[in-house]
Amino acid sequence: MLVSRDRVHSDEGSSEEASAARLVCVETFDDALDQLGRISSAGALARSVLAVIWNELKATGIALPDEVPARRFSDLQFAADDQGHANTRLTFDIDTAGGRLCGEAHIFQATPSIVQADFAKLTLGGEQWGSGSLNLVVDGQLPKSTSPAAERMTELRNIIDGKQ
Repeated sequence: MLVSRDRVHSDEGSSEEASAARLVCVETFDDALDQLGRISSAGALARSVLAVIWNELKATGIALPDEVPARRFSDLQFAADDQGHANTRLTFDIDTAGGRLCGEAHIFQATPSIVQADFAKLTLGGEQWGSGSLNLVVDGQLPKSTSPAAERMTELRNIIDGKQ
């Protein structure tokens, strides 16, 4: 497998040459993982965060796929809150029945039982979607990327005190 964005590796002649050598050419590491039937750990966490709000996002009228896609996320940033929830910022690019949906999202645990999702720079099929922004409030909890802060502090104190 060759991961390259260089045009010399992606033109038609190179594609035929790579195919003859049983070589698959892809442009990104996510594409390579997809070809191998794998997903990165960051992509898996982004997918699980989006799954919490997916049905409400679909209810906005965007013809989204039934399942959260496993790829096409970039600029991923995760920050655990005090309870360990994976508050997330990401850029996405999702194929839909109405065209490619692109934008930025900030998804966070607003209260212990409420998740808020703020979307910006939304485009569908290359055109601005609605006002270009969307805010969702959903009952639920984001997945935890780590244990709560109090548990981590207790573990650290035990290590420092030699109890572990």
